[in-house]
Order: sequence, then structure tokens, then C-alpha cells
Amino acid sequence: MQIRPSALFYFFATILVSASNVWANDLRPWGEGKDYVQLEAVSAANQQPVNFSTEQLAALLGHFYKREGSKEPAPYFTQDEISRIASRLVPLFAKAQSTEDVDFGTSFNPSGFFMVPRKLNAGRLFVENGRLNLIVGMCAAEQDITYQQLYGKYRDLDHGSRTKSADKLGCELLAGNNAERADNRADWLRLNINAALAANPVPVFSPVSKTLTFGTTATSDPVPATWPTQSPSTTAKPSDAEERLTTLKQLHDKGLITDAEYEQKRAAVLNGI
Repeated sequence: MQIRPSALFYFFATILVSASNVWANDLRPWGEGKDYVQLEAVSAANQQPVNFSTEQLAALLGHFYKREGSKEPAPYFTQDEISRIASRLVPLFAKAQSTEDVDFGTSFNPSGFFMVPRKLNAGRLFVENGRLNLIVGMCAAEQDITYQQLYGKYRDLDHGSRTKSADKLGCELLAGNNAERADNRADWLRLNINAALAANPVPVFSPVSKTLTFGTTATSDPVPATWPTQSPSTTAKPSDAEERLTTLKQLHDKGLITDAEYEQKRAAVLNGI
């Protein structure tokens, strides 16, 4: 049987198109387009809805730090991740009810090289007792390329659990920067919102030990509908310094900041006079 050149060309063209579709759909690195935020119904009594600005949420997310194995502490969210999801989180927090958490799934490039597979972060956020809670179910997780090849889709991301600590997380979240561990769990941090917005995210970490119990002091003060935007200043005027010292003392008296945080911030204000 004689095969016409046009038929042969069509046959090979079909193979090439099919191969390119496999690469495009199954083997491509996890990209920014796969990032998402969504509301999830939970059995809880969160302090929501809350009106944040994009700048405030971006600043708050920058306070969460992690450690992978023996590596140096690093932000849980890269600046690239924060720039992509902060604005998308704002409307969700504004409409989230007390019985809803905000789930997220993000990715980042660990090396900056285009062909290096992206790593995955996933977890949940919610406001409770004046604190922004972060529970993570995935921390710099590797992609499962084999699964993608076999099933033609990405594996569901793990958003963590309120009732059970994550197994084989790959990192531990670090207390510090106005954040405390919840129930001494390595996958759950509670960030004091007012204290965090009043300070720059300086990487100060508590020692990690399974024998330590990290406080979860609650506040009875109502959460304001909108937190004030902070304007950084390098040198404080005497009147400004007095106001800041008064505010710091009030936060300390209410138990919203620790003794160490109070002394650190107090010294910073006095040095700026």
C-alpha cells in the first residue's frame, strides 16, 4: 500500500501536537496561575469579617518565619508570593464569616532559575482574639511529577488542620516577630495584629524546644474594623516619642506584647529622639 506524503505529514504532525499538549498540560512547573485563595466552612468562632488593606496584609504575612532543617530562618512567604496573594486575600477577609477560614495555595521558585520546579506552600488563615492565625499543611513541598504524568492533574494541596498537627511538614514555624506558637505546634502561629502593624518585621526568634510552652494570651479588646496604616519614621519627635511610649506601655500592660518586645521597642523609640 502506498502512503501519500500528505498523509504521512499529517500523521507525524498529530504526534508532535499530542506531545506538546502533554508537556503543556502535565509536565509544566507549577505556575503563578495555579495560586488560589478560597473560603472554607469550619466549626469555629473566628473574629471576622475584618477590613484589611493590601499593605497591611502584606506586612502581616511578612512576619511569619520558618526553618527548614538546619537552614537559617527564612520568611514562610516569599515576597513574590505575598505580592500575588495579598490583594486577593483582602476581599475574602472582608466577607469571611466567623465560621470560615481562608485557605491558600501558593508556589515559589527556590533558586530563581526558570527550569527549576517550583515548590508549594498551602495552609489556612483566620482572625481570632485580635491575632492573625496561620496553620500550614505544606511547606516548600516538592511537586509530584509522577502523579501529574499518570493522572494529568495536580495533587490536592493540604491546608492543615486545627485539631491535628501536620506530619512530615518539611519545616517548622518560628515564634517571634509578635507571633507565638499555638499549643507548641510547629505548624501553627498566632500573630498579634496591632503589635505587628506598629513594628517593623525584625527577625527575632524564640528558642525551639519541645519542652517549651508558648503562650496564647487572649485579649478581650474588640478587633477594630480597620487597622490604621502605619507610617515609618526614622527619627521620632519628642511628642511622637511620648505617644509611642504610651502606646507601647498600654500594649504591654494588656499582655499584647512580651517583656522582651516591650524593652526592645522602648529602646528603639528612645534612641530615635
